[in-house]
Amino acid sequence: MTNFGELKTKLLTKLTESYSSNKKDEVKDLVKKLKSNKSLVEMYMFYEDVENMHISSKEKAKLFVESLEPQLIDRMKSIKKDFKEFGKTLKNVVVESNQLYNDLDILSEENTIHNISKKIDSRENLINFLTTEKNNVVTEKPSVQIENHSLLNAVLVNNFNIKYNDFLNEEQKETFNKIVSMSNDELINEMTTIKNQLNGKLDSLLKESSDDSVISKLKNVKSEVDKSEFSRYNYYKLVELKKGLI
Repeated sequence: MTNFGELKTKLLTKLTESYSSNKKDEVKDLVKKLKSNKSLVEMYMFYEDVENMHISSKEKAKLFVESLEPQLIDRMKSIKKDFKEFGKTLKNVVVESNQLYNDLDILSEENTIHNISKKIDSRENLINFLTTEKNNVVTEKPSVQIENHSLLNAVLVNNFNIKYNDFLNEEQKETFNKIVSMSNDELINEMTTIKNQLNGKLDSLLKESSDDSVISKLKNVKSEVDKSEFSRYNYYKLVELKKGLI
């Protein structure tokens, strides 16, 4: 296993094969192994977010890519050991190349004199991808893979109590579909609204509290809310926090 994009694609393919073969224990083990590592989950969800991301301005897309690259390099360093270990489970899975994932993987490499050219190409490819309108047309894939894609994302993003012999119940489907169908602008608007609501509630709780430990916890939560970047993963976390506070 040489890159994260390949790992992500192999995971979904293996999950599909295991489910089709009625190997439910194998499905459970795969998802459990991924969920046990928060950094791997966040990386997985970020690759998902980029697939649906649209930035209208080429200048903003360029700034985004320039800011993203050092973050990817640092993240890849931090998960390198666990990522390679997890990859051993999927070493025999064969998948097709994904150009977007390839470009993200290249940007996550440490800079050397040997990868300057391919990094320039990947930056350009990613900028072009981000500035292209997404038509949300589902490409032809086996239906069970599409369902497993929903299953895995629901488990990672929504932390649903999934029974592995099912996929999603109606309520879970509704929640999941709302999250994944949001446009980038809708996501930003929704998260901004929730952030304002949460900060208002947290400010009220801070004024009412006299317990130092509670005040410290509330301040930490408020800091996390303020620092939450715009992503479907973070959107769900804020929604769940709102349920507990408001």
